[in-house]
This record gives sequence, C-alpha cells and structure tokens, in this order.
Amino acid sequence: MKNNSSFLYRVPIYPLLLGFYPVLFLWMANYIQIPAFAVPGTFLFSLGITLGVCLLSLLIFRNLPKAGAAAGLVLVLFFFYGHFFDLVSKWTVFGVDLGRHRYVLALWGILLVAGLVAIIRSKSKLANLTWAANLVVSFLVLLTLVQVGYAFLSNQWMLASPAASAIKSASSQAGSGANTPDVYYIVSDGFNRQDLLKKDQNLDDSAFISQLESLGFVIPNCTQSNYYPTVISMTATLNMNYLDTLGFNLANLAQGEAAYTTALAPALIDNQVMQKFKDGGYKIITLHSEWQFLDFKNSDLIIDAGNAASNLHKVESTNFLYLFWKTTLVRAVIEEAAYSGDISNPLPAFLIRPFDPITNENTDNTSPEYQQNLYQLDSLSLLPGIVGKKFLYAHLLSTHVPFTFTPTGAYLGNVPESNQAYADAVQYTSQRLLELVKTLITQSRVPPIIILQADHSYETSTPDDAFKILNAYYLPGGGNKLLYPQITPVNTFRLIFSYYFHLDYPLLPDKSTALNPQFPGGSKIFPQTCVQ
Repeated sequence: MKNNSSFLYRVPIYPLLLGFYPVLFLWMANYIQIPAFAVPGTFLFSLGITLGVCLLSLLIFRNLPKAGAAAGLVLVLFFFYGHFFDLVSKWTVFGVDLGRHRYVLALWGILLVAGLVAIIRSKSKLANLTWAANLVVSFLVLLTLVQVGYAFLSNQWMLASPAASAIKSASSQAGSGANTPDVYYIVSDGFNRQDLLKKDQNLDDSAFISQLESLGFVIPNCTQSNYYPTVISMTATLNMNYLDTLGFNLANLAQGEAAYTTALAPALIDNQVMQKFKDGGYKIITLHSEWQFLDFKNSDLIIDAGNAASNLHKVESTNFLYLFWKTTLVRAVIEEAAYSGDISNPLPAFLIRPFDPITNENTDNTSPEYQQNLYQLDSLSLLPGIVGKKFLYAHLLSTHVPFTFTPTGAYLGNVPESNQAYADAVQYTSQRLLELVKTLITQSRVPPIIILQADHSYETSTPDDAFKILNAYYLPGGGNKLLYPQITPVNTFRLIFSYYFHLDYPLLPDKSTALNPQFPGGSKIFPQTCVQ
C-alpha cells in the first residue's frame, strides 16, 4: 500500500530537477561539440530561473504541492518551448504553416491558463501527482547522467565524428584501433637553441631540455629552421615545402619585408597543414595576433584576451548558452526580434555574458602585450577539455619583443630591449611550456602529438645563428623513432601525416636558406651545426 505521507508524496522536488535536466540533456545531445567548462555558466542561469519561479509560486499559493505543480507547469512550458517548436516547425494543417511563434505561443498560453486554473480549483492534496512527477523527473535526470558518464568514459560520440578521406585513422603502429590524436603545434617566436642561449645570453637552458626529455620529448641536436624571419619560415613549415618549390621566386622575396610579406601572407593564412586537418574533421584553434599573416580568422576558436567574442572560454560558453536559450521560450524573443529587425540584441547583456574562470589579477598598469601573452598561456592548458579532434597552432609572442615577463611571470615594465630582457622572457616561457605539456599529456585521453618549435632565433650577430631554434617533438606510439638529428620544420608535418595518418609525404632534404639581395639569386644555403 502506498504511504501518502512519505517524502516523495509530500515534497515536490521535481521543479528543482527541472532546472537541472534541460541543460544536462542539451549537453548530452551535443557532447562531442561542447566542452565541460562551457556548461556551468548555463547551469547557473537555468537554476536561477528555476529558483525564481519556485519561490514566486510558493509565495502565491502558500501550499507546497500546489506551488510545486504550478512551478513545474511554468518551467516545462519555458524550458521545452524550443524543442516543441522544432517538432511542429514543418507541420502544416489545411495549408497553414504551424511553425510560427504566434501559433505556438497561443497554444502555450492556453496550456498555462488551463493548467493553473486546474491547480487552483483542485481540492486534492496532489500527493499522487507529486509522487509521479518526482519519480519521472528523477529518472530522466539519472538516465541522462548515466548517458553523459558513459560518453565521458567511452567517448563513443568522439568515435562517431566524421573523418574525411584526406586524413585516415591512426596507424596500427600508433596503436591498433586508437582514436586519432590531438595535435598541438606550439611555436615560441624567436626561442633560441640551447647552445645559442648559452653563447649569446649566458643562459643555461639544460634543465628545461632535460625535463622535456624526461617527459618523452626528443630534441634533435642539429636542428635548424629552414628560413627566417617569421612569415618566410612559417609559410614553408605550414605548407610542408620549400618556397621555390611552392612557386615563389627567391630573388623577388629577397627584396625586403614588404615584398615577401605581400607575396607569402596568402599562402601562410591558407596553408596546407591546417586545410588537411580541417578536411579530417579537426577543430582548428589559433591565437589572435596583431600581425595579419598570423591571424587566422577562419579558425574554429581564436584565443584572444581582448575580444570577448573570440577567446576560448567565452566563445564556447556563449555558444552553449545561446544554444540553450534557443530550446526555451526565449527563442520566440530571439527569432521574432531577428525577423522584425527592430531589436539588434534581444537579450540583456547579463544573460549572455559567459563565465570565464581565467582571471588575470595583473591587468592594472600592465601593457596589452603582457595581458595577451599571459591570457594565451593560461588558456592553452584548458584545451584537453574540448571534446573532439583538435589541431592547435599557437604562435606565442612571449619571447618576442616587446618583452613583458620577468623570470617569475611578473610584468617586466617598459624597459629597453636587451639580452637580459630576452633571457628573462625565455626563462618564464620555458617554465610555462613545461607546465603546459604536462597538462596536455596527462589530461588527454589519447596520447597527443606535441611540437615545441621556434620560427627562427632571436637577433644574432652572425647569419648562421639565425637558424638555431628550439625544436622538440612528443610523438607517441613510436613516432619518436623516426626523428633524426638534422630534421628541420619543413619535414615536421610530412613525418606526422605519413606516420600517423598514412598519407604519402616523403621527407625532403633538410636545409637552411637565407634570403638577401646580395646573395647570387637572392639566396644562400647555410650548413647545419649541432649542439656540442
């Protein structure tokens, strides 16, 4: 026999669960696209609305079961309006398109009034309704939690993500049946090779190198960049070929910065490496840059401290919050306003302001460069939380002028460029890179591919030193065995695509070429040197 005095009969907990369930269900339905850190802000909005409705209902009815029933009715109509609208959006009855907000809102009004009248007139204590609603909503929440947990543990949705023919599943050598790894390509602009740091800046970087090696990185000791400066070097690296082979005239490029930037920027922005990963279903993530040839506006995510619409946390949180609003009654406001064109932003700013857990307490009296550098370094550690395949190209400027960091990460202040200021920036960047790669390795479900590289060295007095760069590889599943002492960046992604994705990219001869109008033909190849 049912005990109508039990908790489930007396206390309506289902309205509170109704504030939890819609967000959880929406996340479950979009698990492969929505990282966990994008969800809490939307939960807070949903629970805030729920608590407000429940308290108002209790004040009006002064009766817990009736207040619960009224709150439950209002919350169901509010939270599931968008889902119902999707269901009827393509229905027509006697030639009338039912997918119009005016019709659905009218129906919702009728249901609301009828439901509230029934609750008010009811002489029952609503014990059976409370019991049934508590069980049903609790079951739905529990079922959705189980589904989300299963997805998190088995990543079945990730396995189902489409892969284009340009990139195939990981090779058997990288692990039979393994998921495709995330690829993190981190370029620290102007980061010198170990021997050059010792010679020019009197900085012993051996501890940094040793710790990378202890994590499984390989640092080829004769590595150099293929070109310098940035736009020339990165065009070759991200297109996996030398500039003359790509169709550029080296003598023309040697005429100066204006000539080579204008010529190379389009090929750098629309490079082959990113296109390959994009074709393979990867999410492309880059850093915002003031340099147009490093500002990849077509990226899926752009990490930028100065633009709330494009930094990592805010773009993901805003997208999920907006997706949530579209499943609720707010959808009618959004779409009717957009249709009429009378309201540019129908939602108050506080409703769409995402919650950003990254805070920077050093924004006062610091430079924009410092804030950007620090924000981007902080943001990179969050990337493993994004579900789905990711290719990151992070071109860090923390080791590029203007130097902004002391060795401990404090703001350096407005000081002249110097070897000491550069050395300070290298020390702090080294520390942050170590922290970052540890996070990427330990928090990635599938062992990731990580490349730490420089585009060229910091300014030097001799031409051959300009090629001596940091170049460290974390290539799991046997990829490290293919590395060799003289490998240069032009072969980085040739090796990765060939080994991990079964694409045919034979390695090219490794060479370092300087461009200068004084050289015959505008170019000169410099021999490789090795760390002693």
